Amino acid sequence: MEPQSPAELLKESITVPIEHMNRELWAMQRSMAIAGTSFSAALALVVMQIGLVGSARSIALFCACLALPTWVTFWRVGETYFHVGADARGHFSTFAGSGFHNLLGGVAGTLLIVAFASLAWSFSAISSIAFIFASICSVVAVYVHLGSVTAWSAKRNGNGT
Repeated sequence: MEPQSPAELLKESITVPIEHMNRELWAMQRSMAIAGTSFSAALALVVMQIGLVGSARSIALFCACLALPTWVTFWRVGETYFHVGADARGHFSTFAGSGFHNLLGGVAGTLLIVAFASLAWSFSAISSIAFIFASICSVVAVYVHLGSVTAWSAKRNGNGT
């Protein structure tokens, strides 16, 4: 069997999620993007109110301000798929589709985590480190759980190996 290209692997792996994409899931994605935008704006406003004392707050303001347009872009890219609907599933299954969308979400989320951790660092280094550690553990837990549920579901539906 010939090895598959990364694009083919992506298209194969994203087939099941695409089949489950519906208006409710895109609405949930929209809510997540708007929440990220709102939290980024709130962080930027907090830093501007308390002042830039030290490099940690400067980093927090920079990351929060950069996260704002990134979250909005994440939202708008998702909205395109929402509005086009089922006809866009083929594009979403490519690197230019879901890959770009996931990259935007990852960058926006990372910027928000760094902004919050930097702001927390300006008050308490241990709180900032705990926040970063908990964030990393949460991401790992979500992906491990996703793999576990996907494997379990595949076995129950007869698709498992």
